Formats: sequence, C-alpha cells, structure tokens
Amino acid sequence: MSATGRTPPIGDTPPRLVFGPVTRAELLTYSQASGDRNPLHLDTEVAKRAGFSDVIAQGMLAMAFATRALEHWFGIDAIRLLQVRFVDSIALDSVLEASATVSSSSFEEASFEVEITIKDQKNVSKLVGDASLTVAR
Repeated sequence: MSATGRTPPIGDTPPRLVFGPVTRAELLTYSQASGDRNPLHLDTEVAKRAGFSDVIAQGMLAMAFATRALEHWFGIDAIRLLQVRFVDSIALDSVLEASATVSSSSFEEASFEVEITIKDQKNVSKLVGDASLTVAR
C-alpha cells in the first residue's frame, strides 16, 4: 500500500506489521537517543517498586513504532499528523503488532486519515491513534 497516486478507500487495511520482542538493549538505546532516562525503563528495582514485574518500554517508543508502521505502509512524505493515546504499559519481551484502517478519504484534497493501533501478543491495546496523510500526485 502506498500513498502515491490515489487515496485509499475507506475501510482499507494495510498488512499488519510486527515489532519486537522488546529488549533491554532496545530500551537502553532508545533512552540514550531520546534523553528519556526515567528509571522505570532502565532499572528493574525501581520498576518493581512502582508495581511492575520488570522495566517497561517508553511510551514514545510505541509512538516510534506507530510512525515506522505508517512510513512502511504509506511512505514518510505522506505523514502529516499523528495523534496517539498511550493505553497501557509495554512489558519487556512484548511482541507488538501495528494495524491500521483508513477512516476517511478525500480524492479532491488528496488526503486520507487512518486509525492506528499497537497491540501486544495477548491482543491488549497499548497505543491507539489517528494519522492524517496526503497522496503524492
């Protein structure tokens, strides 16, 4: 699926995209790149004191996965806006699946919107959002 030439019809769904499993090394790398040094993402003891069984992934890492999925499906130049809500924490070793559905489409404006969801291997939603995209002509 690409955002070149035509707007996709409402209801279209690109193939699901899988990320993970989420690793400690990935959390550390993301922490270093983003500057998010919150110990919930890096220190098991701190995470346990906060009620988690181990460290959890950064919410913005989930948003990065959503952005990568949109880029994979439609191309980076198509993305105009991404708004998300973090629904649940992401445990270490989670395998995440991104899915999307075209929710509106305008041929005249060469634009469309998708609803995007990131779920874990237990089918629990971790992130939900909406993206606005344009079509290259």
